[in-house]
Amino acid sequence: NTEIKTWNRDRAKNHRFYREICVKEDLSLEYLGKILVFCLGGILEHSYLFDDGEFSYVDKSWLGNPSDNYIDYSKTIVKQLPNKFLFEYDTGEGYLFNCRFLDDVDIPRKRVDFIVLKAKGLGLWEDNITGLRTYLSGEISPDYSREDDNEREDGQILPWNLNIYTAGEFDEPIDIKELTDYIKKGLANALDFE
Repeated sequence: NTEIKTWNRDRAKNHRFYREICVKEDLSLEYLGKILVFCLGGILEHSYLFDDGEFSYVDKSWLGNPSDNYIDYSKTIVKQLPNKFLFEYDTGEGYLFNCRFLDDVDIPRKRVDFIVLKAKGLGLWEDNITGLRTYLSGEISPDYSREDDNEREDGQILPWNLNIYTAGEFDEPIDIKELTDYIKKGLANALDFE
């Protein structure tokens, strides 16, 4: 089993949005991608991919275009990735996350595919990377609220997919058990949908 750290590439220096998880090495990248999407607070509304600098690991539906650089992520497993790689969610909007393997660790319960070890930053803002960037860069106050959002003429800043009232709630401590339950529920729904 391998420990992976993933952090928001846009704001890597401030370490306000990251996850550390332990996963089984024999998981497909397709399944790892779903774990990461839910772990990062997403709802699997968009496509995702992995990139190691040489190859992009993508959904098989992307393989129709002839390219030697695309590989079906359902046929690739975690231990085949190099030590450092990129995870991209919502490829149209470009949520980019640097990832790296930290250590090999034992998962105490054999029937578990992942364990969340650490988390900071509530989650990605679906369809609104600009809003998250605006908050992380300090352009809006942590006190910026839903009422402030409703008064804006140029669109919402706060996310529709997270249940927060103020922007500052993004930085509140993450309950690892709640996050784990959210991931499990998301995975169960994703697998039922297939």
